Amino acid sequence: MEDKKMKITVFGSGSWGTALANVLCEKGYKIILWGRNEDKVKKILELRENIYYLPGYKLDPLLEITSDIEYATKDVDIAIFSIPIQGLRDFLKTNKEYLDKIKFFVNTGKGIEISTLKRPSEIIKEELNVDFERVATLSGPSFAKEVMEKKPLAIVIASMNLNTAKYLQDILSLSFMRIYRSDDIIGVEIGGALKNVIAIAAGISDGLGFGYNAKASLITRGLVEINRIAILYGAHPFTILGLSGLGDLVLTSTSVLSRNWTIGKLIGEGLSLEEALNRLNGMVAEGVYTAKSAYYISQENKVYMPITQEVYKVLYENKSPKEALYSLLSKELKHEIDEDFQFNLL
Repeated sequence: MEDKKMKITVFGSGSWGTALANVLCEKGYKIILWGRNEDKVKKILELRENIYYLPGYKLDPLLEITSDIEYATKDVDIAIFSIPIQGLRDFLKTNKEYLDKIKFFVNTGKGIEISTLKRPSEIIKEELNVDFERVATLSGPSFAKEVMEKKPLAIVIASMNLNTAKYLQDILSLSFMRIYRSDDIIGVEIGGALKNVIAIAAGISDGLGFGYNAKASLITRGLVEINRIAILYGAHPFTILGLSGLGDLVLTSTSVLSRNWTIGKLIGEGLSLEEALNRLNGMVAEGVYTAKSAYYISQENKVYMPITQEVYKVLYENKSPKEALYSLLSKELKHEIDEDFQFNLL
């Protein structure tokens, strides 16, 4: 029997945070959506609609919406962070005194912090000084608009403690949203972060009119690059073939709903990065920032990531998109499977 007294706050009133908070009302829990901008929150409350990120979708009448951090954290069982990764640490530092009594913390952001090259769960652990068993990440192929429409989807929740993952899996699963569990939080976070970089490459390819063959090749070889980093950090390679890796990569690289694909397409069509970002009207494309993190990781650890490196050069060194993609074709001819790769099933 579900605990009807469960109290969950979603921090971050962007599209995904809003959608997740809204549909969780289905469970009968007390759900709060917190947004930092008081004026925007007042407008959302007034209209019962997030006109900034999800226009046209009315919010559940049971959903509470606030910008009061004290109210949003009082007697809360689970905190869900839907906050851009580059701003997550500052949010946690600022509000640590309010968050420290919450039992479980669930990250939904997909990225790697540029300044430290840390994953979201590491940032949460550091700033809130909590054990990893209280931290989880929810990830996988999921567009906010389709979630608002309650279209079927499957995602994954991961924690270093599998019991934590199972507990949260039971609480957060919905009639239309199937959640799998995992104890490979490293792989889930790496997959969710790096797929955005490859999605930008796929968008650039589409913007240049290179066709389906080119995009399929970028997605496939991009998956190899993601797995190289995942293995470097000790993740299970099969995780990258799952929902948070391959699943999210395919979705983000092929849909017009994808912000990262959209950024790439606009750049491929000739816009600058700044011009492309302006087209998103304030929404965040995490891959733009993760491209820096991934590039730095590849350079520091001498990991071969040609697609990631070319995306970085297009975004930050003004390399021509066409030149970048053609340069991938001129790389040294290689074996498809990394010849030094070893994997033993335990």
